[in-house]
Amino acid sequence: MFNKHQHCSEFLTALFEPTHTVSTLTRRPLVMGTVISALLALGGCLEVVEDGAPPASTEVTETDYEDEEEEDRAQDDQEPTGPADMPTHPGSGHSDEDGSEEGEEEDAQEDEDEDVEEGSTGSDISCFTDSDCMSYEACMSGICQIDRCSDNYYESSPPMGEYLLFNQDLEFAIVDEEESASQYWLDGYSPTTTGAPFDSSWSAGNQRILDVAGGDFLGTAEQTYAVSTENTNMIQVLYPGSPVSVSAPFTATAMVGASLDDDSADELLLGTEHRLAVCNVDINSCFPFWLDTQYQILDVAAGDLDGDFTDEAVILVSMEDDLFLQVLNLSDPLQGPVLIAELPVDAGSHKVASADIDADEQGEIIVLEEGGWWNWNDDEFAVYEFIQSDDSDPVLQLTHHQESGYGRLKDLDAGDTDGDEQAELIALDEHQKVGVFTYQSGAISRLYESEFNDTEEPDRIAMADHDNNSTRADLVAGPESVVGAEVPVIAMLLPPFSYEHSAGFSSTGYGMGDTMSETFSDTVSLSVGVDVGIKGSFLGVFGTSFSEKVGWRVSETLGTTSTMATGTRSSIRSQPDDFGFHYGAVVVSWGCFHAYTYEVQDPTDLINGSDEEEIVLTVPVDAGTAMLSTGRYNAMALAVGDLPVIEPPYTVGDVYSYPTQPETIWGEAIPDEDYVFPGLDWYEVSDVGYVGWFNTFGQASSNASTESLDMGASASVTVAGVTVGLNSSMGWGKGYSLSMGETALFSGAIPPFRDDPATAVDEYAENFFRVAPITYVQHYEDADGNDAAFYVQTYVVDYD
Repeated sequence: MFNKHQHCSEFLTALFEPTHTVSTLTRRPLVMGTVISALLALGGCLEVVEDGAPPASTEVTETDYEDEEEEDRAQDDQEPTGPADMPTHPGSGHSDEDGSEEGEEEDAQEDEDEDVEEGSTGSDISCFTDSDCMSYEACMSGICQIDRCSDNYYESSPPMGEYLLFNQDLEFAIVDEEESASQYWLDGYSPTTTGAPFDSSWSAGNQRILDVAGGDFLGTAEQTYAVSTENTNMIQVLYPGSPVSVSAPFTATAMVGASLDDDSADELLLGTEHRLAVCNVDINSCFPFWLDTQYQILDVAAGDLDGDFTDEAVILVSMEDDLFLQVLNLSDPLQGPVLIAELPVDAGSHKVASADIDADEQGEIIVLEEGGWWNWNDDEFAVYEFIQSDDSDPVLQLTHHQESGYGRLKDLDAGDTDGDEQAELIALDEHQKVGVFTYQSGAISRLYESEFNDTEEPDRIAMADHDNNSTRADLVAGPESVVGAEVPVIAMLLPPFSYEHSAGFSSTGYGMGDTMSETFSDTVSLSVGVDVGIKGSFLGVFGTSFSEKVGWRVSETLGTTSTMATGTRSSIRSQPDDFGFHYGAVVVSWGCFHAYTYEVQDPTDLINGSDEEEIVLTVPVDAGTAMLSTGRYNAMALAVGDLPVIEPPYTVGDVYSYPTQPETIWGEAIPDEDYVFPGLDWYEVSDVGYVGWFNTFGQASSNASTESLDMGASASVTVAGVTVGLNSSMGWGKGYSLSMGETALFSGAIPPFRDDPATAVDEYAENFFRVAPITYVQHYEDADGNDAAFYVQTYVVDYD
């Protein structure tokens, strides 16, 4: 006689060492070093967890299996002792011992069903303190829930740094070559729609200024100007009241402020002869670079030429009698300059600037060319930009060329002076005036000309928000620890078996394939990501003016830490004597977050309706997974009110309660696109041994559309009255998403039918059935109206 218990005991003893650990409640999911799923097809040896969620881990030893073996042997010596009203095969003619009719049995079973179903969602999980809950739970919002996100060691970084700049309202400053009061000065001007009146001056000391650059060089959201001066390598940053300086590797004859990396502080790009340097004023350091000695640097600029929110370096160089534009990537100073593009330019080119002058979210390069003929001819503007050609890399090309209308231009710069996200071009004429130009419909046209008297001998010009009235978002709170909602990941329902006639119990599981890595490639996992929350009244403005840049900055700041995943590998065995006849298991997962709150500062209303609005960003810091009984899960779902109730639609141990056609757990037809494994594979019950199955995603015929499921705003996080989670069309609202590993395994087993030799009836033939396992995606709508989903393991039977 085949003794399945002896077989399991021997197999387990060979398979496990005393130190192996099995966990069904994990904060960081445990990687099990053993292919446990093989047990499902070898006798259903694994026990279901008690009441859905045991302590965090249970040590499995050989002694445990010996004790279990003795218990199972004792059970084998007894007839099934289930309730007298347990349903039997309609054609078997069996009745209970007192001769009750079949109809009475069915009425009794209906009463029992009602009691069980009522109890399955009727658990009292209300609480006042943690002591009212189980040891692995905590009292949250008056409900006993899995204790989660309670560690105090979590660390994270502000996802947008200390602040993030949006629409700019720039001013400009002009270097005065004329000494005044034994000092050299930088004069500031504030452009309007019709002119640029003088507003302030900064002293650079007693050395003549060689060049000027604007930016936020300390990362404090306060922009100002940096200057290089004769006879010194020191670069002065002219913060009002507290100027700072940085020692450069050389005396810079050309300089520009640039956002070359993803931090809050702008860098200084310096040039002279054949030498370059990138200086970080905030950490008082410079990285020098050398070009080929045949090059001579004439000017430097920086702009976001490819739309990635970081600047590329642009240098205008001469080599013998030829002039070239070179575009360099300087994002990694340790790597050095990486040449992106090089293009010859016209003779007479002597100044260069870069900004997005056509509002296409990619910067252009503007070169100032001498008109010639001893300044009788007008100086000229040449516009260069990267042009995408078919599938090849973008090519730097000349796209526009025209006269400026001025014959004695000394310098130029470009930047947004009115907050409309389109940069203006400002050209400095030696006759104490500037021309402000716009680029529209492929042509440069002058908006206005502004004369000034405060700067006696104008020489260089640079732009910065020196009155600091541009739109920005400042960090005002965080990190604040917040707990994400528990959401169902997979509902595990039990395969059919006959409580009366089967020699054992059915089982099911998922995961536990031959790949046990933390990438969860063999199982189902929940991905937890950064999400954003704003007030409803701010939604439209955020979508058009903030969302894209916020997303970029978050990605650049957090990198791979912007998401994390949690998953487990679980199995259950039918045990109606312990858990009743209407139960299954629900695996739930959750995320833990740090919340950061930013407040928009827009004093001049550049973005209408944005001033003092808040942007809340939640950064994942941890995630976890647990398995609950359907009864305890449903009690939580009803109490929380934002989760679907998952009732097993059939009776454990009653083959005839299972559907004969595929349907969802809510009795609806399963859409074709929601099947994980299209088609039905049938498995016939045996009269001698367990029959098991394994379906592996990516190896069996599978539906790729079920591989990843966005969960909308299901993280259900609220910070300071702001609900986190936006419409996914903006690229947000995906705090949670389910993923199917490329080798995810789903398995199950049904026990054999026993034949009673004391009867003349062939119980196997009388009660024969076959089963087809189904794994599908169950959709539901959360309380906020977002589409959400989880996976379900269910079955269809055929017993004709």
